[in-house]
Amino acid sequence: MYYVDCERECVTRILIADDNQRIRGLIRDALVAVEGFEVCGEACDAPSAVERVKELMPDVLVLDLSMPKMGGVEAAPTLKQLNPRMPIIAFTVFAESAGSSLARAVGIDLVITKVDGLGKLIEGIRSLAPWGIPKTSRIRRIVDEARDLAPLFFGPPSDMAR
Repeated sequence: MYYVDCERECVTRILIADDNQRIRGLIRDALVAVEGFEVCGEACDAPSAVERVKELMPDVLVLDLSMPKMGGVEAAPTLKQLNPRMPIIAFTVFAESAGSSLARAVGIDLVITKVDGLGKLIEGIRSLAPWGIPKTSRIRRIVDEARDLAPLFFGPPSDMAR
């Protein structure tokens, strides 16, 4: 049997995708100051976010909805397909109710306005990824294997409670 002390061993790996370098920096600085959060990468547009998700397999994606080349709403289905268990949080200036409904329909789990601030973003990440992933590679491998086996015992991920 394995024991994981999540107070010391767990971290939530976060990818930030925003076209504004200054905003990415502010988000990064706020998140790395939170114990248990790690910014594993950044992307300046949606195509780069797709590549970074493939490469890094983050636990959570913070995604701007309005970016050049392709917006977050257009990229979300591809991003969710690459990593179905990864919560996607839209952190955007656009959060009218119609936009929020559309965002959820394409796989975005939570919409937070930039006006609401970084505190709300941190709360949102905690609400969607409360335990994080163990830091050590041995424990991480065990957790990954357990996640892969879970559908055999509990059904597909869509049937499992969060």
